Parts: sequence; structure tokens; C-alpha cells
Amino acid sequence: MKRLILVILAPLILWAQKPYRGAEYRTLETFTYGRFEVRMKSAPVSGMLSSFFTYHEINSIDEWNEIDIEILGRYNDQIQFNTITAGVTNHVYYQDVPFNPHQDFHLYAIEWTPNYVAWYVDSVEVFRQTGDHISTLFRAQKLMMNIWPPASESWAGTLNENQLPAYAYYDLVRVYRYTPGENQDFTLLWQDDFNAFNTSRWQKATHSWDGNNSQFIEENAVLKDGYLILCLTMPTSTGYQGGAIHDEDVTAPYIARAWFLDDRIVLNFSESIKRQAAETASNYIIPGLTVKNARLLNDERTVVLEVSERDPQVIYHVIATNISDRSAAANRIKVESIAIKNGVTLPLVINLGSEQGSATYQADYVFNVDRPYGHEGGSKVIHPLSANFRGAQNDTLYRSELRGLNFYRVRLPDGSYRLTFFFAESEFNAAGQRRFDVFAEDQKIIEGLDIYERVGSFAAYVVTIDNVEVKDQQLDLYFKPLAGKATCSALKIEKSASDLHEKTNEPRIPRQSALRVFPNPANPRLQLEFELPRSGETELSFYDVSGKRVLVLKRGTLNGGIYRSSLDVSGWGSGLYVCVLKQEQRMVARQKFIVLK
Repeated sequence: MKRLILVILAPLILWAQKPYRGAEYRTLETFTYGRFEVRMKSAPVSGMLSSFFTYHEINSIDEWNEIDIEILGRYNDQIQFNTITAGVTNHVYYQDVPFNPHQDFHLYAIEWTPNYVAWYVDSVEVFRQTGDHISTLFRAQKLMMNIWPPASESWAGTLNENQLPAYAYYDLVRVYRYTPGENQDFTLLWQDDFNAFNTSRWQKATHSWDGNNSQFIEENAVLKDGYLILCLTMPTSTGYQGGAIHDEDVTAPYIARAWFLDDRIVLNFSESIKRQAAETASNYIIPGLTVKNARLLNDERTVVLEVSERDPQVIYHVIATNISDRSAAANRIKVESIAIKNGVTLPLVINLGSEQGSATYQADYVFNVDRPYGHEGGSKVIHPLSANFRGAQNDTLYRSELRGLNFYRVRLPDGSYRLTFFFAESEFNAAGQRRFDVFAEDQKIIEGLDIYERVGSFAAYVVTIDNVEVKDQQLDLYFKPLAGKATCSALKIEKSASDLHEKTNEPRIPRQSALRVFPNPANPRLQLEFELPRSGETELSFYDVSGKRVLVLKRGTLNGGIYRSSLDVSGWGSGLYVCVLKQEQRMVARQKFIVLK
């Protein structure tokens, strides 16, 4: 009985020993992978922190899985990111920010996938972790927010209790499900604007731990006027006593990222900016270059600069002045300078899986915030110099591959591009062992590819997809495995020779649908021309003689007119194929053609 009494009294003793009262708000549901966003303003008191994080409730430290955004009150220009894995192994990164996070609200986000964890500030990715430890972050985690004073003064600073109470404010939370290849890989599950305490979604914590000098209590998690307020208080004065909540934009916009993308410079600002100032070329100074034109994109926070020819060996800086945000205060940049990162130059050929570049192709990388391109997922497979691939014009491109890759990402200016994929089957000696789809910008462009079925093993198979539209300064390719693992040996990117979204100079609108493919037989390229009498959802499909769909080109809504493009069929097997034109899901034209080797 004495032992039972001690067990019952232990939490009460712990409660009494904690000098402060904090708060934690946590979901009832757990999540495995996803995107988690919060708009928040942190508390400005040294010796404590405000947080937004995911956490797996553990039975032992060997199960530890946690992903953090922690904002220490002692710093007015820094945020801490961290992943914690088995054995309480920390992977900490300190991110400097050009604003005071305690002064006004900012949007923060965590992206968690099997291949990486990334952190965003004001909708711009600022840091990414990859590496072996990411694969150990697979346990279901709850989403949490809390405010508490760490016992470690060397980390959090010294808490002056005369500065209490302290408050962290949360305006909204969004949770997205991880949906690779759809909705830019993340689909919104729900958003909470904190208009009321949703007891089917959230709970208020009542616990503590060693190293936390506060006890969490329900009274210190307050919902008021559409905000969640987490309070750090003395035990004798709990709850929110702060009066009206001030949600005003007092931070001037800043350039979050600057890239040379082909022959242009793309500037990503932290928030929406006013068009007139943004499109005034004289507001941008780049020593060594002339700014010819400035254009603000429809998102109202991305500016594209046209400049004079640059020296690729020089590191340039852009200086922005007189740029104002769209808030009532019209906060204005005074003078800001940022280095411009070198992006890609087209045409671009990437030898996937290879760390060595050459005069004709580029080495491959793992994608991160500092890379203009790279892969997510996959293992490098290197073949000996003696390996030969039937039909290959350059065996070197096929002597390395990325096997099991999930995504490939390339930063590009908005526009239309031609993509050429170089495939070879080097692992299997039978059909059906490896089959996968390829998506570009959430659109399926290659369906059910079985390389062995097409050309056998150790043979080159090339697929070219024209007129792929990029609308967010980044090409996103998703390789979806259907059997085995997806693989790719090389990727070529060039500007489209023609654009299916632009009508040709033909002055007339056709009276009826028509489709022409030539030459027939075709090799290595097939020319396409089709006519549409009206606008509508349009699709071009290709089928082999067995009726299996080989390729789908989904182009969205097209206006009535005449369109032309071309397709590389040099990697297709010899035989009879059918090109089908559909509009509004109804076949309007078809034509047979032959591919000859």
C-alpha cells in the first residue's frame, strides 16, 4: 500500500516542484509523412521557447522520432530546426532569418517524406535534411505546439520571471497528406483557424518532463478571437491576460532566394509586393550586368529579370530598393543585397547516378535548397566501362543509373520544355519485373513502362516528351513504381521547339477535327499536326498493335486552332502504332503509323 501511495503522490510532487506553468496543444490523430504549416508569432522572453513540431509517443528512446521548429525567445533573428532519431540523436540546424519572429506573424512549414525533411519560412524552402537518418523517421507522429522554459540556460538563456507572463500566438494550422505525383506531392487534409476548441481533433496536455521547468496545464492553452494562445505563467496567475491581439504586418519584404535560371534571374520575395515598384527595372542593381526588364508573376511575389549576358564564372549580387509589400503599412525594402545562385543552362543533359560530369553532360546530385537540380530517393548503380548497350549513341550515359528514384527536380523558368529520358534494363531478363509510370508536373507522361518488354536487356530505350509546361519555376518529375523499382540513366531538358499551348500563325479556325502524323514509316522523329474546331480538354494518346497504351500526352484545355509538335520515337520498338486525338474524353481523330528501326 505504501508503494501505491508513493506512485499516486509522485505526479503531485512533480507538479509542486515545477516553478512555472506552460501549455501544449496536440492532435489526437497521428501522421506518417506530410506537410504541416503554421502561422504563428513566438514569445520574446529569454529562457523559454515557442514551438511547432511532430512527435512519436515512445515506449523507449530507441523509438524516438521527432521533427522540430523551435523559436527561442532569447534570439530575435534565429530559428532552430531539428530532427531527433533513435537514441535521442539530434540533427540541429540554426537558421538565421531577416526579421524578428517575435514581432509579427510568419508562415512556417515542415515537409516530411521518406526521402527528406524540409523546412519552409514564408513559403520558401530554407533548409533540407537528407541522409541515412531520414529513413529512420517512419513512425507515426502527432502534431504539437508548446511553450516552456528549458532547464538548460546555456541553450535557452536565463529566464527572468518578472517578464512573465509570455505568450505565443497561433493563427492557423494546415495539415497535408503526402501524395507523391499529385497536387505537387501534398494534398490538404484540413485547416484549423482556431475559432473554437475542436475536441475531436486536439487535446490540451497536462504533463511535464525532466529538463522542462514548467508543468503544462489546460488553462494556459487559450482560444480567443480566432487565435490559439499558449501561455507561460507563474503558478498563481494562469491563463491569458494580454488583451487584444495585434496581427499587423510590420516586416518589410525581403528576397528569400535568387537564381540564374537559363538566361533569366528569378527572385522569390517573402510576401506579395506591389506591382509598379516590382516592375521598375531601376529598382534592381546588379554590378556588372544591366537589368533590361522586370516582370512580376501572377503570384505577386516572384520577379523575373532580363539582364545582359553574364560571365558564368562570376558570382553576382542583386541589390533591391524601393520594393513595398501590399499591407496597409506598405512596408518598404530600403536596400537589400543577396547573392545570385547559378542555375541551369539549356540544353541540359544529366547523367543520373554519376558523380562525374563532362563537356556534354552534367553530374547528378541529391536535391537540396542550394542545388539547381537533383534527385530524391534511389541508389546509384555503376556499370563497368566494358558494358555496352545496344542502340546507344553514347554508352557512357547508360553506364550509371538511379535505381529506385522517386523524384527528379530541376529549377527552370516558367515555360514549355522538351524532355528526353534515357532508359536501359540492366537487372532483369524477363518482362513484368520492372514497370513504372512517369509524371511531370502532376501529369502522367509515360504509362506502364516495361523496358525489357520494349527492347530487352542492356539496350537503349529513349522517350521524348514535348511541350511539358512549368508554371512554378521548378520541373517536378515523379517516378511511380508499379512492379520493382523505377530506374533512369539520363535526362535531357531543352526548350520546346513548338508549344502545344500556343496556336500557330494559321489565320483560320478549322471547321472539324483532324490529325496528321508523318513521316510514315517514322524514325527517329514523328511529326504531329492536329486541328481543333473549338476549345476543350484535349489529349493525345499512342497505342501499340496489341491495344496497350504506350504514351499519353495530357495537355489540358486548348483553344480551337492548328497545333504542331514532334516526338522522338527512336527508342520505340518496330511495329504498328495508333495515335488517338480526344477532346472532352471523346475520340475525334486517329491515325495509324509504323515505326521502323
